[in-house]
Amino acid sequence: MKSHIQVLTTPTADTLGTTLLLHFDNKRYLFGSLGEGTQRAMNQLGSRLLKTQEIFITGRSEWCNTGGLMGMMLTLSDVLAAHNVDRKERGLDATPKVLSMFGPPNLNHTIAACRSFVFRKGMPINAVDIKDEEVKKDESGTPVPLFVDANTNVWAMSITPTDSVRPSATSTSRKRSYDEVNGPEPAADAPKETPEETAARYEQLTRSVVNEMFNSSWRLDALIPKPLSEVQLPATLFRRNNETKSIEKYTGPVPNPDDPDITVLVREPWPAAKMLALPPTKPAPQAISYIIRNQPQRGKFSVQKAVELGVPKGILWSKLQSGTSVQNKLGETITSDMVLEAPRRGRGVAVVDLPTPSYVEPLIQREEWACEEIMDGVDAFVWILGPGVAADPTLKRFMADRGHLKHIVSSVDVTPNRISFDSVSGATLRLGKMDEKRYGTPHYDDNVLPQERFVPYNSQKAELPEFAMAAERGLTLKLEPKFEVQDKEIVPRFDPQTSLDMLSEEVLAIAKKVKESVESSSEQFDDWRRKIPMPEAEIIALGTGSAVPSKYRNVSATLVRVPGYGSYLLDAGENTIGQLRRVFKPAELAEVLKELRVIWLSHMHADHILGIVGVIKAWYEVVHGCQPSGETAFEAMAAIQEDPGLASEKKRLAVISNISMVNWLSEYAAVEDFGYSHLWPLAITNNKLGPSTLRLQAPPSFRSADFIAAVQVPPALYPQLFGLQDVQSVQVVHCHGAMAVSLTWPDETARLPDEEADNSSGSGSGSGSGSSNNKPFKVSYSGDCRPCAAFTRIGRHSTVLVHEATFEDGLEGNAVAKRHSTTSEALAIGARMRAKMTLLTHFSQRYQKLPVIEREEAAAANAEDADKMDVDVDDDAAAADVDAMRDEDEVAAEAAAEEEEDAMAAQDDVNDENELPLENPDGLPPKPIAPELLLKTEDNGSDPLATRIKARSDMRVGVASDYMRVKVGEFAELEKYVPALQALLAEEARLEELRAEEARREAEAREREALEAKEAKKGKGKKGGGGGGGGGGGGKKKQKNNGEGGKQKEEQKKQKEDGEGEGEGGKQEQEQEQGNKARVDQGQEQEQEQGQGQQQQEQEMQQEAKAE
Repeated sequence: MKSHIQVLTTPTADTLGTTLLLHFDNKRYLFGSLGEGTQRAMNQLGSRLLKTQEIFITGRSEWCNTGGLMGMMLTLSDVLAAHNVDRKERGLDATPKVLSMFGPPNLNHTIAACRSFVFRKGMPINAVDIKDEEVKKDESGTPVPLFVDANTNVWAMSITPTDSVRPSATSTSRKRSYDEVNGPEPAADAPKETPEETAARYEQLTRSVVNEMFNSSWRLDALIPKPLSEVQLPATLFRRNNETKSIEKYTGPVPNPDDPDITVLVREPWPAAKMLALPPTKPAPQAISYIIRNQPQRGKFSVQKAVELGVPKGILWSKLQSGTSVQNKLGETITSDMVLEAPRRGRGVAVVDLPTPSYVEPLIQREEWACEEIMDGVDAFVWILGPGVAADPTLKRFMADRGHLKHIVSSVDVTPNRISFDSVSGATLRLGKMDEKRYGTPHYDDNVLPQERFVPYNSQKAELPEFAMAAERGLTLKLEPKFEVQDKEIVPRFDPQTSLDMLSEEVLAIAKKVKESVESSSEQFDDWRRKIPMPEAEIIALGTGSAVPSKYRNVSATLVRVPGYGSYLLDAGENTIGQLRRVFKPAELAEVLKELRVIWLSHMHADHILGIVGVIKAWYEVVHGCQPSGETAFEAMAAIQEDPGLASEKKRLAVISNISMVNWLSEYAAVEDFGYSHLWPLAITNNKLGPSTLRLQAPPSFRSADFIAAVQVPPALYPQLFGLQDVQSVQVVHCHGAMAVSLTWPDETARLPDEEADNSSGSGSGSGSGSSNNKPFKVSYSGDCRPCAAFTRIGRHSTVLVHEATFEDGLEGNAVAKRHSTTSEALAIGARMRAKMTLLTHFSQRYQKLPVIEREEAAAANAEDADKMDVDVDDDAAAADVDAMRDEDEVAAEAAAEEEEDAMAAQDDVNDENELPLENPDGLPPKPIAPELLLKTEDNGSDPLATRIKARSDMRVGVASDYMRVKVGEFAELEKYVPALQALLAEEARLEELRAEEARREAEAREREALEAKEAKKGKGKKGGGGGGGGGGGGKKKQKNNGEGGKQKEEQKKQKEDGEGEGEGGKQEQEQEQGNKARVDQGQEQEQEQGQGQQQQEQEMQQEAKAE
């Protein structure tokens, strides 16, 4: 059976580790790092996930090795679900699948810590922590493989370094025991557990949590009767109507003083969420490596022996080759071993991960290297090496002793920081050609070694011996039937000029006109800029896509840099740190991290939070040199309250979010010291009955009767702690605990009042005083949500509104079902807020329409009049404006969604008293929408990728793309470039169609050739005729396709040069994955070969459904 190993990633700025794909026709296996960005890198290469059932993680339990694991698991689960829906529709049984993963100690703990925001059904997870224990051997004394199946054997090696002391997890005497947190202590007369028994019990508990996260029997529609007094709140409650016998929502008092034990029906949270805290653990120093060797290969079929034994050519030969016995002409039984040569050992590869030089000596002492049963057939080593390891003399000698084997080395000391995501990098360059102020070349370097970094590596360039080579994306090690190193599938290096050459004259002409328009309007822009607070503040779009990362857009993250105050990160989807490392050069990124003050996380969805650990760890390394704090956040806060001047000395980073976020970060800190001890872990209250407050929050393991679980942060300390004057937040309609936020900087950031200024005050939400032209700098961020009236209230007079616009106009039904906003809805919120500018982000990966803004001067005049008469429009009008965007069906859908989220969410103890009623956010009756704020939308028939929107002329609108950097004072210019951006998107969409069509034709030609070859092999075709003629016809068709010339041939060539082409050597069978609808639609997956380009597009569509 043919098999090969392909390099999918090497260490770069946005793919921190090395990932390998072991490919068989019937199955795939992943080896190496599954760090942040791995899934996106696979998308770029066209590598698919459906046939992946085993993952083998190398190295230590660190976020750089596991940060992409959760996203990968979610995608695999959703791909399998869509696949099984398709099989069911075709009358076939579902494909049973268990995803098995093997890795260093704490693998299960890492997964289980995510239980508050990860829930899937129908895909059992078997996660195995590889322990540092004596090697298990069979009766012959040979080490027993960790994993065996019909394709391969895998031996694991757990390597403990010579300096096995690693930084311990954050600990404190205030912590309670695990059993104190999760249940009563055992009875006094109960037998005492041994340490081994306790460890086994803890391990089983953690594994059970992982199982419930992905294969629970929990049902959303199951209602459990309980006395009201025993219900853990918050929760959605129901009662059965005694007369109608129907189930209705309980609307009585909670608690009920008249009948405290009244029976209500309640949905139980899924079992994994019931565990308040995980069993304790600590960082493990062990690094895991593997030896892979394929199963023995059947011997070669001997034609001569078959003839001598009287077996006629044809089907009987095929049966003998497959191992089936047959009878010859004389009726004698002929077994396969009589015509097959002796089986030969399968080929193999050793994958060795050494994080530091201290792992080298323990590695070379492993007994596996001297075991012939394991090493016979191993032809190569793939070395995954940390900084400074490649130059280690002991390792060099070990490699030289095995110089007859091939050695592939992946390390920052030997592999440059090359571009990993060719598609978005090329698109960004083309955007920069049109708008050089806001788009530049993503930072990369094809030559400098060791790689440059925001904290320099303690290493030097390592020279490789002749028998070794540096790893590169696409490099392939062919294992069967004969070992061979193949470099023809190596992804070409990113060529900026080739990407720029893809711009058509038409698009360049549009861009030229835009630039001329901007230059001619410079005086108007200058006048507008003088009215804007903090014009030098900068908005950096790090991730502008929704749900899952795609080739062109990463998931949510926006950075706000305010000179003199700091940097503020709004959400942190997976690989946000990688995006930062591409936007900023190493020295500049170090400064950005030093000034980072606050990370806001809007809600507990994976596409908004999985990048936070990587960002905090980078900040921790830059600011604190990875040295943990000696005091708790509560102790630090007490000291600052006594002496506010200590705030700058503490250098703590605020993380403001849901209480579940605090629990997750605290539990993961037990696995790795990523900087949790230096955080301000903060939960925020809902601005509904009063202004929001920030509370320093302790995780469950710290809470006890003698310890305060939460301490309110005095607003007077906000400037010293965060560089902010005020932080206000409201709950929004999306998922349980979803919040929108408004950040207000100190009054010094305001512009001086002009002669038209009035003295109207704000709305009690930290918006400052005075007219809209002398308000302090203020940024409001929606996160994911439906339009929210309360958000318009706290965001009044925002300088910048960053609002999601997941769906284009015309897809309102999708927006309601998924609890997102359309473009017009987002702009209506900006208009309602009187925001000076609105930045649209979080676009669906499947819909490319962008708004073309048309100004309505009359509407602007009406708005200005309203501003003069009543700057702060009353909340009744705000609620009416937003409610007018919603209908009865939406209210019903959102009510159902609320019940689901309440049932599934972890039992938070923050904001329960401020839960937002979905039927009407402010509890006010609907009123007609204000006509001067109505946004008019019409389809642009001349351009299928554009939607025309008429909006107020005094609000500037921008459309975000990854890597975009825009200064607040230049926002008016940004809007002018929307037509050029639209033209570029339309052109690239056409190019993608050409590539997909060409790939489809090539796939059809390959399919014909394979079929004809198979028929010829069976003797049904003849050379020069029949099947041969068909083959010739296929060859001619393919030649014609490749020789059609003109634009199609040129674009195919450019595709290859830009690194957007081949994946898995272009030889793997391609299966079309369709998941371009939401999970409720599920999509289809068709079992047929498809061209690379089209398959990649469909795979991205499939994956987007997972995070909604």
